[in-house]
Amino acid sequence: MNYLMRILSLLRFEFHQRRIRHYQRQGRRLMQDSGELVSQQLLALNRRIDHHGRIMRQLEHELEVA
Repeated sequence: MNYLMRILSLLRFEFHQRRIRHYQRQGRRLMQDSGELVSQQLLALNRRIDHHGRIMRQLEHELEVA
């Protein structure tokens, strides 16, 4: 992997990591405000976190291989 591709992969990794943190904070706030442990909004946030987590794992693997 050349230098430019590595930098772009690191930036994408950071972006997805920040999105996960954002959704986690949003979920904690939602749970505190509503008092519910399960809701449609929390499930939607969980799916978003899973999506970004999968992308992060792929990027991490690409960076380890290179």
